[in-house]
Amino acid sequence: MTTTAANPAQVLRLLARIHPELWEIFQPHLPALASHNGHSSWAGSVDEVALNPQPLPPVALLRQAVRATANSVANAAISVRLTGGNPREVLREAADEWCGTPWRWPRHWPGPVVPPNPIDPGQLASTVRAEAGIVFQSYAEGISDEALSSAFGEVADRMISAALAG
Repeated sequence: MTTTAANPAQVLRLLARIHPELWEIFQPHLPALASHNGHSSWAGSVDEVALNPQPLPPVALLRQAVRATANSVANAAISVRLTGGNPREVLREAADEWCGTPWRWPRHWPGPVVPPNPIDPGQLASTVRAEAGIVFQSYAEGISDEALSSAFGEVADRMISAALAG
């Protein structure tokens, strides 16, 4: 299945051959790698973190929250599919909230916890939509269940389109 989000993912796969840290961008449902082919990933290794403990910047906290929420939505959709329900409903509801006007965080999942002064997630709504769209596209490409893959692909398209529309 080809979706709007598929072409950038293919380009990232090609670039990841020389920039292994890019794997985390289009496979965000996987844990960050401490090393890949002998190179540290963008997340850094455990030793680097232990040597220089720093709080994550607000944007990194938001990115983490988006990925965690998108992964939770995806896992909920998979669970619904396994119990005979319609996973599109779970995905549609989350996408309605992330893509809606006014923008809001999906109400069934806890919102991002960021330190004071940082950023209003609503100001980065397009970025949040794009990040979640890439997560959903990675599920669409990684699942062999055609109906579930199609549902993830549709929500990825919707999220990416909304992100590009601003």
